Amino acid sequence: MTGGTAGSFTTLASGQVAGAVLTPPFDDKAVTQGFKKFMLLGDLLDIPTSGLVASRAEVTNHRDRVQKTIAALFDAIAWIRANRVDTAKMIADKFKITPTEANSTYETFLGTFNKDGRLSPKVARGYLNILRQERPLPADLDLQRFVDFSMLPGAR
Repeated sequence: MTGGTAGSFTTLASGQVAGAVLTPPFDDKAVTQGFKKFMLLGDLLDIPTSGLVASRAEVTNHRDRVQKTIAALFDAIAWIRANRVDTAKMIADKFKITPTEANSTYETFLGTFNKDGRLSPKVARGYLNILRQERPLPADLDLQRFVDFSMLPGAR
């Protein structure tokens, strides 16, 4: 274990390990230093790479706040899609990386955003299959108990 992704990058760059699982922008910094990026973990396994999570109590008791948070997230993603140059500059400034690394990181981030905010059933099942390797889960577990798409833009 090397800690978080920054620690993993440091141990990789210092030669303490031969490979590491890195998240953006550290994966692109590693490429700049001569390492090879093999694939994104989400391309290897059917797992969610990001998501917005809230407790049932939060959704029930503060539905308006949750809806505003979701709307703000969708507005931010729309801005990111429409403003590549500014977004890449912000990434470069925040993480102290080169413009080339920032553009690659932008592309990676963009690939993690889906259009409608929904978790696909295939990815949800893949994640549950991984969880089943660690703990017992009922075979007939209803995924709908854990997701609520009713507050997404365009939901009925």
